[in-house]
Amino acid sequence: MILTDAKVRNAKPQEKDYRLTDGHGLHLYVKANGTKLWRWRYEFNGKEKLMSFGAYPEVTIAAARTAHDRARKVLDSGVDPMVEKKKEHIEIALEEIGLTAIHPFSALALDWFDAETNPSLGQGKNQRSTGNSHRRSHPANHSRQRKGMVQSLHQPSTVIPKML
Repeated sequence: MILTDAKVRNAKPQEKDYRLTDGHGLHLYVKANGTKLWRWRYEFNGKEKLMSFGAYPEVTIAAARTAHDRARKVLDSGVDPMVEKKKEHIEIALEEIGLTAIHPFSALALDWFDAETNPSLGQGKNQRSTGNSHRRSHPANHSRQRKGMVQSLHQPSTVIPKML
């Protein structure tokens, strides 16, 4: 059954969530609170997956079908469409902050190598931190730090000379 704009517009919430199918796994998911979501059920590597295209009316039938067709082509090429969608979101986010997503790890590795070999560029071999800074922020270590403070209170104190 192919959906029309009138059918989608007139879909009313019921006691339970329900689906209006459009074909090839694309459906409009109508929630009990009245929210209408475009979703696609597909299978990748033997696992059933669910991909969302957005809420109606922000995403029209035509836009949902276009996104669905694009995702089906990606799936036909042997790639999980959800992974591809996440990559696109990451690339967009990186572009917004001015970074390139061509080879982010290699760029990071080269920056690290430059800093290690040329101390004037940053933290060199002789300027490394102790590596314990990450332990301070972890919640599990807070109790350890507190226990250490309590133990130090029970130890004999050292006399601190007064400053004149």
